[in-house]
Amino acid sequence: MMKPTYPIDIKQISDKDSLKLWLDHVDYHASRQLANRAMMRVLPLAWDWLLTTTGIEVTRPALTCASYAINATETSQKRLPEQVQLAVFHNTDYANRASQTGHNGIASALSAATLAATSAILPKAQLVRAVTNTVTSAAGAFGQKMATPNTQDKVENQFWAEVQADCKLILEGQASDLGPIWHTQQPPFDAEMQNIITKLDGKPEWENWLKWYQTFEHGMPFTTDLLT
Repeated sequence: MMKPTYPIDIKQISDKDSLKLWLDHVDYHASRQLANRAMMRVLPLAWDWLLTTTGIEVTRPALTCASYAINATETSQKRLPEQVQLAVFHNTDYANRASQTGHNGIASALSAATLAATSAILPKAQLVRAVTNTVTSAAGAFGQKMATPNTQDKVENQFWAEVQADCKLILEGQASDLGPIWHTQQPPFDAEMQNIITKLDGKPEWENWLKWYQTFEHGMPFTTDLLT
């Protein structure tokens, strides 16, 4: 069987338009993998901010969106489950609040989770746009957090290097096992994760959510369904 011909080299994938060109030749599963991994890279930023500014329970919509995006399989489902619809509604509201208070990076991280969840029920014809929007939102969140005002574009390139590494593995036929979510650098949000762990200490009902994130971050399977 002939391998697909890609219109651009992986090293040229650095923004929404270039990613779209590449995704037009990628299957459904691999496309969603890219979106989910991009979203999960910046989820600690949203999780930590929500915990710090509001409280524990309001973090659940973002986590619900992320968990559903990762676990949903390709189906003919036309609507999100009611629980996820509600999570999307609240997560969008929190993203708007973050943006209105000048936390644009957090808003982008929350938006990435919402986009990843809603893309799970889209047909292939509509999926590419949703994936590119998810990845671009995640890249923006990363850039807002890591950059100074004059270096955001340069810093975002570091995030796109992670996306390129995912694409390389997909091209090599490893879409089902892309490994840890950070390929080219150490996880940059350890401080946020430590703050999350500290705030959830002594709350056993949240232990599985922490395990879920940490196992995904390291590229390992997590079989417990957190939405039931």
